[in-house]
Amino acid sequence: MKEKRRILVLEDDHMLGEMIETLLGIRDFEVFVLNDSSQLVEVIHRHNIQLILMDKVLHSEDGLDICQQLKKNPSTVHIPVMMMSGHHDVKEICI
Repeated sequence: MKEKRRILVLEDDHMLGEMIETLLGIRDFEVFVLNDSSQLVEVIHRHNIQLILMDKVLHSEDGLDICQQLKKNPSTVHIPVMMMSGHHDVKEICI
């Protein structure tokens, strides 16, 4: 049996997080959803996360800051991070 690929979704909108989890689950991913970054590194290591899908604009945090912290951490630097946002200029900001 093939092992499922594991994705962590960091999204503070509960309904959107559930929708993403359902859509990725249909595509046979194992999905973990967090609403804030307080347990982010712990969940990454506990579940051997292979991709992080992260909202740029969180209620009390900036996804770009969180991404930069992950890329400075030797234990998480190898994990790809995809930023998402409803803002039209997020591409330029994240690049």
